[in-house]
Amino acid sequence: MGVQLDGSLQEALKSGVVLCQLVNAIRPGCCAKPSSMSAPFKQMENIGNYIAASESLGVRKDDSFQTVALYENKDMLAVLRQIHQLGATAQKIGFSGPALGAKLADANAREFSADQLKKAAATPTMLGTGSHGHEALIVGAEGLASQQGMFDTSKNIVKAGDAPAATAELCAMGQGSAGCASQEGTFDRSREIVKVHG
Repeated sequence: MGVQLDGSLQEALKSGVVLCQLVNAIRPGCCAKPSSMSAPFKQMENIGNYIAASESLGVRKDDSFQTVALYENKDMLAVLRQIHQLGATAQKIGFSGPALGAKLADANAREFSADQLKKAAATPTMLGTGSHGHEALIVGAEGLASQQGMFDTSKNIVKAGDAPAATAELCAMGQGSAGCASQEGTFDRSREIVKVHG
């Protein structure tokens, strides 16, 4: 294009003329010829024509900006993002001039057979494998994944009903006067103050 821009970027683009020339350089005739009048409504019309032409080339509406964002210097970041998207779109549609912005990826549709889909559905996901990264899940009685074997249970306290029969020696050591475990003798009571009720 070879256009000399004067002033700040916002000042250089504000009239919309340069933008209309830009989009017409990518695809000639896609944008109406810009008005060179300095009337605000004409300059804003130029910007609107540029935005419409960009969208006709493939720039998404979501990547566009409001006319006032440029004309009133409200959001130049949105304007710059849109220009980069136009550059990326230009590369995709075969513009051979200078490139601006990241090149957009081409669609790469994949086809899978019924067997491949079935096998993939049966493969545990990362969420199903747990933090230890085990590939094979242990399946519970209902056929659901469980966490059996995922925790170290060697130091768990076992309830008396679940424990193996204790030896007589251990029983005598742990039983109190009522045949249950007690803490008798664990506390030093020699210095306790006892109130005498009188």
